[in-house]
Amino acid sequence: MKIAKATQFCAACGAPFGKQPSFTQGLAEDGPTTYQQTASTPAQRPRPPSARVRGAGLRAAAGLVAIAAAILIIWAMSVPVFTANGTSETIGLTMPVALGWEPFVVAILGCSAGILLIAAKRATSLRWLATGMLLAFGTQTFLLFVGYRFSLVPGQHPGIAGALGMAGGLMLLAAGVLGVVSNAASQPHRTAQQTRGLEDPHAAS
Repeated sequence: MKIAKATQFCAACGAPFGKQPSFTQGLAEDGPTTYQQTASTPAQRPRPPSARVRGAGLRAAAGLVAIAAAILIIWAMSVPVFTANGTSETIGLTMPVALGWEPFVVAILGCSAGILLIAAKRATSLRWLATGMLLAFGTQTFLLFVGYRFSLVPGQHPGIAGALGMAGGLMLLAAGVLGVVSNAASQPHRTAQQTRGLEDPHAAS
């Protein structure tokens, strides 16, 4: 503690020597808010530029894969699902319209989610929404075309639509996984010391 040479007053705070305010008193006067914020809410460090660039590249790749998957699903709707007695059945042309709406809507929404991943550079919530859509639609589309491919009755011969549709579903899933990785790479992160301080507010006191 610094003591002024000519007086018995503290050179730091001006109080008489021996009557300086304690840390608890100073904390009460200043209020606990500033101290708590300093100890319990460490600042988030932005990702380094290399991580942000990598995240943007992964998002672009996820979007392009999702768009390619949508094209593949539309293609699967226009080729034979099966052939029986010399007649081919396709989802989008000869089968009931109700059966064709599902993969068509999925293809449109999957393509839209891919474009959203590419375009939404700062809207984190929108990117996570698009990622969830891709994972859900990919699973649904894959299982849908598995049913088309492996639920044929005797006399029906499988066409190429089942394989194309399953491939499109897997590509949507791959785009969703890339979206998860890219979103995680773009998130701000804390150091290990900051994380410990956030978990234990009294660790820094």
